[in-house]
Amino acid sequence: MKTMLTISLCLLTFTIFSSSASAQCQSMLQARIDWGRHPVNGRDLDDREIGFKLTSNRADGRYVSYTEGSLKPQRDTRRNAVGLYDAGEARQLFSDRKYSFENLSRCTYLQTNRNVPFSILSPDALRVEVLKNPADDGATLIVNTTLLSWGNGHETFVGQCRNNLIFGFNDSTQTIFTLSLFNR
Repeated sequence: MKTMLTISLCLLTFTIFSSSASAQCQSMLQARIDWGRHPVNGRDLDDREIGFKLTSNRADGRYVSYTEGSLKPQRDTRRNAVGLYDAGEARQLFSDRKYSFENLSRCTYLQTNRNVPFSILSPDALRVEVLKNPADDGATLIVNTTLLSWGNGHETFVGQCRNNLIFGFNDSTQTIFTLSLFNR
């Protein structure tokens, strides 16, 4: 009896958590899409940008990355909003690309040679797309990234949502991602 009660409680907790998490993805994405497209003189315009910040961390410790950019609502052929696409090339910085203060300024008090991560002198160009996952009707999100400065290298993760964050893993590269979306 105790075992059956424990299993029932675990299943109930998982079901509540799963439905809550899926509702979070759907409502979070829809809120950003609705903000990005807005009516003006009876027409829907998609001219508002949604800001994003994307971070990644590899399991092998080689580097972490940081990206900022803007997204706009993406529509299908029937003009239904299906996700967000990159409004321009985002700049991605990596912790293994370092710089020293002396490279940035010739001021005498800054000429100590320190290695600081995330060099702004050597960013990559990244394109980001956030889509409803058709496999679960938007309970999770598909996040596609394309590294434009490295031959259009492509990486995808299925994101879960909690507390206005999208997070997920790419098993092939053993990388965890976090993505935040906000109104600009």
